Amino acid sequence: MTSLKNIALILTLILGSDAFAQFAIIVDKEAFVNVRNGPGKDSAIVDSLKNGDVVYMYEGENNWMIVDYALNKDGLKSFKSGYIHRSRIKLLESFTEIPSAKLNDSVLVFQWDTCRLQITEKPFKSKNHQLAYLQLENGDSIVNRIDGKEFWGTDGDIPKSQYGKCQLKLGKQELNLPIKTLYNPNLHLTQLYIDRSSNTLYLSAFNSDGAGGYVVLWEIRNGTFYQQFVAYGF
Repeated sequence: MTSLKNIALILTLILGSDAFAQFAIIVDKEAFVNVRNGPGKDSAIVDSLKNGDVVYMYEGENNWMIVDYALNKDGLKSFKSGYIHRSRIKLLESFTEIPSAKLNDSVLVFQWDTCRLQITEKPFKSKNHQLAYLQLENGDSIVNRIDGKEFWGTDGDIPKSQYGKCQLKLGKQELNLPIKTLYNPNLHLTQLYIDRSSNTLYLSAFNSDGAGGYVVLWEIRNGTFYQQFVAYGF
């Protein structure tokens, strides 16, 4: 499980690399915004994003923010980076935050209205997974696949922990949010926000024990899972 020492280390990494980095939502009066290849309106347009799209934002220059974003085309998701003006972005933290009702090293619970979100963490047991290794030129080897998939949460080491479940109950409706390929979760660095105007939930987390750090956001629109967004975060 994640220790307080590791949490402090991760916070140091966040603050030391880019304290401004965070999730944000596209909000524009024209319902879309252009992504440019440089910090200025004269820079070339490379993509466009619509209202409600999620980005992971880093501090740029002269109010032009660097963003990571995802595009879906022909059923495939591609991840890109570009520049968007600060006025077209709403920070995730500006939405209403739902405080945790329970939090320890293995369980996190959010409860509001008739809704409940429970997230659990458990030790990673290698015997329950298939680990594939990559041999390095210096003779060392690192883990590069778990159960046949690329993964998040370490820099080639075996994960120490994994999600047990991420279960959302909205009245009588129950959703199990996707958690495969996400390892070394940090429940203490997990937050839940709600945009009541659009009935959208945003669950965000900064995970890992230091190396292999990543951020993840789950978006639930009108009681339906919409997307999962994962980025390196720094």
